[in-house]
Parts: sequence; C-alpha cells; structure tokens
Amino acid sequence: MSENERKIEQINQKNKADSVQKQSLFNAATPLLLCRCLYFGERVASRYSLIHQENGHSLYDECMARIYQ
Repeated sequence: MSENERKIEQINQKNKADSVQKQSLFNAATPLLLCRCLYFGERVASRYSLIHQENGHSLYDECMARIYQ
C-alpha cells in the first residue's frame, strides 16, 4: 500500500468514526429536543386554550418522565 493510500484509508477511518459519533449525539439529543418542542407547543396551545391537561400532567411532563425512568 502506498503512502497516499494509507493516508486516504486513515482519513476514511476518521470520517467513519466522526459519523458514528455524530449519529450517537443525535440519537441522544432527539428525545430531549422532542420534549422541548412539546413543552413550547403546549405553552402556546394552553395560552390559546387549545388543549386541556388532565390530572395536571402535560405531554412534556410525560415525555421527560419516560426519558429519565
């Protein structure tokens, strides 16, 4: 294997590792982002009386509870 081929292989390996790391971060952040969207959506909806929360539990509360079980 030539020097250039080794460098290309190293770059490819680093790119694969970076891609896996980015996917892992995305997977970890997605539930929290969803909960934040629910939280702000519920605040807007409740301001305009578009939703009714039964038992004092919101979708945001339920989402966070499931994440941290």
